[in-house]
Amino acid sequence: MTALVQELAAEAAGIGSFDLDLASGRLVWDDRLVEMFGYERGSFGETLADFTDRLHPDDVGRVGDAIQQTIDTVGALDVEYRVQRPDGTTRWVVGRGRAIADETGRTARILGVAYDTTGQRDAEARVSRVLESMSAAFFSLDADWRFSYVNAEAERVLGRGRDELLGGVMWELFPHALGSDFEMHYRSAVETGQPVVFDAYYPPPLDAWFEVRAWPGPDGLSVYFLDVTQRRRAQEQLVRSAARLAMIAEVTAGFGAMLAGDLTPGSALAQLARAVVPVLGDTATTTPGEAPEGAVAFPLVARDREVGVLWVHRGPGRPPMDADDLAAGREVADRAALALDSVRLYEQQRRIAEELQLSLLTAPPATPGALVAVRYLPAAEAAQVGGDWYDAFRQPDGGTMVVIGDVVGHDTEAAAAMGQLRGLLRGIAHRAGWGPAAVLADLDRAMTGLQVDTMGTAAIARLEPGGGPGGTRVRWSNAGHPPIMVLRADGTVQELATARADLMLGVDDRSPRTEHELLVAPGSTVLLYTDGLVESREMPLDDGLPRLAALLAELGPVAPGRAALEAFCDEVVGRLRPAGSEDDVALVALRLD
Repeated sequence: MTALVQELAAEAAGIGSFDLDLASGRLVWDDRLVEMFGYERGSFGETLADFTDRLHPDDVGRVGDAIQQTIDTVGALDVEYRVQRPDGTTRWVVGRGRAIADETGRTARILGVAYDTTGQRDAEARVSRVLESMSAAFFSLDADWRFSYVNAEAERVLGRGRDELLGGVMWELFPHALGSDFEMHYRSAVETGQPVVFDAYYPPPLDAWFEVRAWPGPDGLSVYFLDVTQRRRAQEQLVRSAARLAMIAEVTAGFGAMLAGDLTPGSALAQLARAVVPVLGDTATTTPGEAPEGAVAFPLVARDREVGVLWVHRGPGRPPMDADDLAAGREVADRAALALDSVRLYEQQRRIAEELQLSLLTAPPATPGALVAVRYLPAAEAAQVGGDWYDAFRQPDGGTMVVIGDVVGHDTEAAAAMGQLRGLLRGIAHRAGWGPAAVLADLDRAMTGLQVDTMGTAAIARLEPGGGPGGTRVRWSNAGHPPIMVLRADGTVQELATARADLMLGVDDRSPRTEHELLVAPGSTVLLYTDGLVESREMPLDDGLPRLAALLAELGPVAPGRAALEAFCDEVVGRLRPAGSEDDVALVALRLD
């Protein structure tokens, strides 16, 4: 009865079976498979040649390789190919099977099934043709935010080809989308399961406004978008035209009030200056009184760049400027220009360093058995950029590596060095699958070998895979960094410190690295942070660490859920980091389930 049911099910599904005997070379097909390939029962010679004769020429080599690999590995067969039937039609077929070994362990037979997928292929092709012919750009993202489909219009609008886009992570290919309306709405759609519609601007190189419609689905996110830059510019032009008309009306009303005696000339001129900004310019000044007898403009030029103009006026009764006056004016203008341009270059360097640093501080991955929250707060406006960084990633064996670090220096070189260390550490940890101490030791050796001329601190915590009911096993190592803190589920606080600290990175690559291990109960929170959280001019590290421990004990165990963990991070940073801090702060918190 069971065999009959299976046969009826296979017949209903259009599934045919095959049996390839390698010793005899005989290939046996059932009636459904014979019909699928367009043979008559008597015309099928039961050989591999009869099979390959009906394959599309472009598929023969690929199918042959798949069969040979199945034979060599005594493994599974899974291949899709095209069948060219005698009536001129072409069908798509999927063949799946498994090798059967003889007493020597070598493949003796391959048993399997095959079924027609032409309908599915045709449906996919129809959908693809529709998407390709649309005037709207379309792309789809999988659950890891990787591009899984891009139509031709999306290639044009995004300025990149499919070869570059497909398989790439959106936030890495388009970093300006991080923290923008795009990220906010896309993540909202995925989290809520509800479609979103919005307008948003993407800066250069795209430099365009888009009307976006995003639909979440079980496989990720589907996004349709139109370039509405021209429409937005037309709207902005209308707004500017209205502003100019309003300005003219205001100026007319102001001078009308002056003529009526309601305003003094000085008040009217002040109103005039206010009215033309920002419609006609960014700044405006009016000077009541007699027109000057003469005026000289001294260009403010530094490093072949004009940064402003110095206007000097002389009133009635003063002679025109002589050669000495002009020389003095030029000297003043040159010095002022150099000072102004130096400030501009300083701000530009700071901005580049900030952008480099922030581009490397990506969102942490989803971590089985734990919730991860991160914070990065740059230094105050007047301070320089620091080298604080964090990272979190999965290793091939399923373990999760969480890293916090700080590179010596506060400039673009420090930010660049931070990027080098982060990339080296990530590559070493992922390739080798080592624990924290071995990763830090190899990173130190790599810094020496690659001549990465910097020093820094780092702390690593690795969450071991396959935790039991007793908790999560955590291995950790520390290279001169402030100690990891553990807020246990019972409310107690443990500082992961040793009697003798390991050296910081970049000092001595032969220095031994120690590794430690502890079992952390569910409901506990592991906290990694940089020294900006616990050290400042007013608060030495020896005072900052007890202060952090006391705050953690006061806050108590973190409740389940992301909202509670995010609120916990905000509270820690808000209570310990003073406004206007001169150092960066990076923080990673893991609440273990």
